Amino acid sequence: MELTAAGNTGTRGEWQFEDEAPACRLPLALEVAYDVSYEWTTNCVLFSDVQKPAASAESANGAAPMGECATEYRGLPDGDAGAALSSSSTRTVSMNPLIFLIFYEVSGGPFGIEDSVGAAGPLLAIIGFLVLPVVWSIPEALITAELGSMFPENGGYVVWVASALGPYWGFQQGWMKWLSGVIDNALYPVLFLDYLKSGVPALGGGAPRAFAVLGLTAVLTLLNYRGLTVVGWVAICLGVFSLLPFLVMGLIALPKLRPARWLVVDLHKVDWNLYLNTLFWNLNYWDSISTLAGEVKNPGKTLPKALFYAVIFVVVGYLYPLLAGTGAVPLGREQWTDGYFADIAKLLGGAWLMWWVQSAAAVSNMGMFVAEMSSDSYQLLGMAERGMLPAFFAARSRYGTPLAGILFSASGVLLLSTMSFQEIVAAENFLYCFGMLLEFAAFVMHRVRRPDAPRPYRVPLGTAGCVAMLVPPTALIAVVLALSTLKVALVSLGAVAVGLVLQPALRFVEKKRWLRFSVNPDLPEIGVEEAAASKENAASTAAAKAEATKAAKEGASSYWGIAPSKLATKDGVEWKWSCFRPWETYSPDTTIDLKKHHEPKVLLDKVAYWTVKALRVPTDIFFQRRYGCRAMMLETVAAVPGMVGGMLLHLRSLRRFEPSGGWIRALLEEAENERMHLMTFMEVAKPRWYERALVLAVQGVFFNAYFIGYLLSPKLAHRVVGYLEEEAIHSYTEFLKEIEAGKIENIPAPPIAIDYWRLPADATLRDVVVVVRADEAHHRDVNHFASDVHFQGMELKDTPAPLDYH
Repeated sequence: MELTAAGNTGTRGEWQFEDEAPACRLPLALEVAYDVSYEWTTNCVLFSDVQKPAASAESANGAAPMGECATEYRGLPDGDAGAALSSSSTRTVSMNPLIFLIFYEVSGGPFGIEDSVGAAGPLLAIIGFLVLPVVWSIPEALITAELGSMFPENGGYVVWVASALGPYWGFQQGWMKWLSGVIDNALYPVLFLDYLKSGVPALGGGAPRAFAVLGLTAVLTLLNYRGLTVVGWVAICLGVFSLLPFLVMGLIALPKLRPARWLVVDLHKVDWNLYLNTLFWNLNYWDSISTLAGEVKNPGKTLPKALFYAVIFVVVGYLYPLLAGTGAVPLGREQWTDGYFADIAKLLGGAWLMWWVQSAAAVSNMGMFVAEMSSDSYQLLGMAERGMLPAFFAARSRYGTPLAGILFSASGVLLLSTMSFQEIVAAENFLYCFGMLLEFAAFVMHRVRRPDAPRPYRVPLGTAGCVAMLVPPTALIAVVLALSTLKVALVSLGAVAVGLVLQPALRFVEKKRWLRFSVNPDLPEIGVEEAAASKENAASTAAAKAEATKAAKEGASSYWGIAPSKLATKDGVEWKWSCFRPWETYSPDTTIDLKKHHEPKVLLDKVAYWTVKALRVPTDIFFQRRYGCRAMMLETVAAVPGMVGGMLLHLRSLRRFEPSGGWIRALLEEAENERMHLMTFMEVAKPRWYERALVLAVQGVFFNAYFIGYLLSPKLAHRVVGYLEEEAIHSYTEFLKEIEAGKIENIPAPPIAIDYWRLPADATLRDVVVVVRADEAHHRDVNHFASDVHFQGMELKDTPAPLDYH
């Protein structure tokens, strides 16, 4: 083969390639004047969203029907409502402040998780904060990422539900979510004073406490009035200060950790109501950030990324102090109540650390207050822009903040601040559950009715997969509602009933013109009736996406001056694969000894061997004789170790200013080769939605486990991979037997496999399995060899890596 093109020429081995000359870009003056942008999204690619200069922007029609991409969302124009434009130029929230705002909407730190240990013991508490994020937090965050980027305006979840189920249910969603948010916010001034009353006993009750609540609420409300930029950076500063003492406490606790303390459990003494409410309260409200989407810079990209980082941030922020506290201090379940982390800090580090933790707890409550109030007030603004509330709620202050929404939310906080902690948590959870059921329904309805509507981020599941993803959180909602007390249920249902009556009452007020209501004409239509039109335009939308994708690729090349290389074979046939290049293809040595086996003799080898054997059992049960799907799952795991090992060796090489002996490249080549196995078997076996979900879970667990294992013992990590490859050889041998016995159809080999392994044009599935099995045998040898190097007391850099070992 040879590569030909026009432009700058270079060489790589026997291959010759030439890059295209960069296409012409717009003159710099025009790019500045028209603000040309190039935005890649998950679902489609938008190119050259050209916005007119400010002089002509006011005359542009801002409405864009559902099913089309609007380049910007604008707030109410100047008028009676006094609202400032909320165009893309006034969006103020960037990535880092947004992550901390989400952190405070959901968590605020480990304060308040102590009750989970007191209610159920260390083991169930740790399991809860590992499992519930998967069951609840991740699905809720994924829904928020998709719908929040689909509707990047301040109405958030209100608009999601109104668009899918109609304005009546959109209002009910707004009422229940706003009320649960205000109830939640009433908690934070109370907790703040509770942390201070040990030093200032007068704050324990009476007039001093009431004035303190009033003053604290006024000060924090003022921060919200000053704008989201202030709130965002305040959240960052408060977050860093709140988490630092737990980082220090965890480091001090390391020598005192006793892992056996983590395993204590007594199922006969579990307060399930308190346990589940504590977990649920500490891991919900991911969707609250959607009501700030209209203030976020480039929400289609920023919001999903911020949610991803925030999920990791929150879960680690809970587990780290929980493991440190339960593992370093003897268990006394009755002591694990609110504020016990301060006592643990005193036991581990002394009075200075206790005061730091108490100060961090107080400061954290301030952060949660300002974040929640921002969400609640901007939600009211978004509802007013949709005509659901009187127009004065859409009025913005000179700082661009929703003044009426802030004052209204602050008043609700003061009225509800007399409730107890347990009543607040139970009541807000009850109302929140009803709102989440409406969100789940809206999410599914949008997938069914508007499958082709632009989604800058799309949950990587089909409609059936999304429904299945929502089954566990829906079941959890049912459990939380069932465990609520009768008093909480009656009060919450009464609040729901108020919303059912309030919406018709507001429509009556509008009809009588007692108050002014207005719909922002610059926002896109969200009516339910648009679903039919969306289906009718599906074909034209798909064609437009294809054109946009093509234009975007050309535009990106034009803008950056980088054009993809055009490769061709010596016969002049264009190279069609972008995932690998011709010089990366090879013919594997299929004569390699497949029966070689490392006999486990020392303890470390036996641990590796039996770990792999144990992992095979659930794999056999799940996949049975579906070898195509088994191979696909196997390769999603097998491609991890090489990447992890190569990454850690790369970082080690950078830290120590030393070469790696070629092992970085060798391990990354292994990871790439395993990934090509996956790309091949994806053409053979199409994974079902639950198999994709299993891949997600297994990869997440295995990556972290192998990462930690490699840090602790590289020789054990490589030995585990060596035995995994031996099991892979066995699996592919069984796969071949099924093909040769006629139980699995010997279909033609996928084109990607023919080109990657240089197979004959008439190659079959059997030929593919043979070469893949040979690859696994080579990986077996490399990893056992790497482990042997460590067992001999050397480092990998001391022995040249077996590069290009096929």
